[in-house]
Amino acid sequence: MSEEINTSQSELQALQKTELFSDLTPAEATVASDGMQLIKLKEGEFLFRQGDAGDTMFLVINGELEVRLDVPGGAHRVVSRVGENSILGEMCLLLNEPRTATIVAASDAELWQVSRARFEESVKWNERWANQFVFLMAQTLAGRLSSMNSELVTLVAEYTPAQSKPVQPQEMDEIFQRLFANL
Repeated sequence: MSEEINTSQSELQALQKTELFSDLTPAEATVASDGMQLIKLKEGEFLFRQGDAGDTMFLVINGELEVRLDVPGGAHRVVSRVGENSILGEMCLLLNEPRTATIVAASDAELWQVSRARFEESVKWNERWANQFVFLMAQTLAGRLSSMNSELVTLVAEYTPAQSKPVQPQEMDEIFQRLFANL
């Protein structure tokens, strides 16, 4: 369920309590909330599914959501759980490609939805909130990449025969480059 965010004084204060908007002035918070949609999910509801088209991203206000990846055979794997101040859907927004994961509410949750058009306009006009969102996206993506690197090291270690020589750092870099060259 979505609804326009009403920018009453109490809602602006709620917006400013999020990490992303905490240092915005009331006027900047009003500009930031213009055009956003409030999304309310009940536990078990899907926000979107892997492979769906999308042109929006989300900021989690409260609640917890599962990030799932579809695996062969029709199953899925929960790869992480995200909560307050997390962003979702930014890869689809930035790359203009289908959703790369499925998001399901692990509890009742509220999120703010930002459209690609609104976000691009805000970046173009150098709105402070949009710049902060870009920085949060960069942090989020860097964190995910760091986690993936750690998982890759573990996978390589598990599948490297014990009698063979250890994988060298430059070999890890080559493996990484081959795996992620098309991202």
